[in-house]
Amino acid sequence: FPPFAVGEEVFDVSKDKARFKANGGKPLPAGFPGDEAAFRREYRKVGSLVVPRDFTKEQLAAFDGRDGRPVYICAKGVVYDVDPGFYGPDGPYGMMAGRDASRALARMSLDPADVENSDISDLSASERSQLEEYVAKFEMKYHRVGFLVGSGSSSTTSARATAPGAAASKPMAPVTGSSSATFLTKDRQQVELAEKVELSPDTRLFRFRLPHPEMRLGLPIGKHVKFWCPNPTPVKDGEWNGNPDPEAGKKEIERKYTPSSLDIEKSGEFDVVIKVYAGATIERFPDGGKMSQYLNTLRVGDMIDVAGPFGLIEYKGMGTFNIRRKDRKVKFVGMLAGG
Repeated sequence: FPPFAVGEEVFDVSKDKARFKANGGKPLPAGFPGDEAAFRREYRKVGSLVVPRDFTKEQLAAFDGRDGRPVYICAKGVVYDVDPGFYGPDGPYGMMAGRDASRALARMSLDPADVENSDISDLSASERSQLEEYVAKFEMKYHRVGFLVGSGSSSTTSARATAPGAAASKPMAPVTGSSSATFLTKDRQQVELAEKVELSPDTRLFRFRLPHPEMRLGLPIGKHVKFWCPNPTPVKDGEWNGNPDPEAGKKEIERKYTPSSLDIEKSGEFDVVIKVYAGATIERFPDGGKMSQYLNTLRVGDMIDVAGPFGLIEYKGMGTFNIRRKDRKVKFVGMLAGG
């Protein structure tokens, strides 16, 4: 049974579910029910309610971990209460304490020129991707304590719009009733390759342009898209990488991918990060990967067929999943990654 808050304190009232059924997970507007001292004796305090506040650059600087103060750092406009062992005065990343570390995180840099500069407007695609990874890590590991305001930094622009509970100004899922709002219709359509970025020797970010600058892809979280390409010629007929090829004889093949960009953050384009499995580089895989090698041959301006959304699972937020068209509420999510 979820705890509930009284003022800024959170109490576990699990043993009296019936009594507090209507208040689970919510604050009590009238304060303590009955005698406060008796309530405190009866129920266990499990924490405090964190109410995000606004920080100026000068106020944030005070939270540097010195003299017993907590360590706060800012990433993309959001202020987090972070691990003092890593970001405190004696930690390996202590230079970031009490600062907007967006640029330094994106560039994985401890250069004072990056640590003291919060501008992220000139970051490369790979650096922006790195920053998103840090933000995702912070969201999972640390508490949000507020937002950086009045800094003039481009990193603060969309922080409130993407905060949990904030009114979203841009749709994350397809918008019904507007034919131009989202791109995906489950029918095959063509998109243009707008940019190809080398993230590592065998990994690329492919940025595809949608027909209109304000159009969104329309892919709910948990769903995926399909790409099509010509079926390549194998090293040995009827086989692919030394095994019988179930796609032998087909004119084209399809592969499923999940974009690395979110509708709420990007319009007019979407990003897909793919590892390219090149042929003749590993003896056991003489053919390599069919789709990844084809994508790697695309040049800016080339077109490719795409369709979606597909998939049986959709994450709707706040612990709610839609699985096979049925909503299910969960408290914890375990994740496995394979590659």
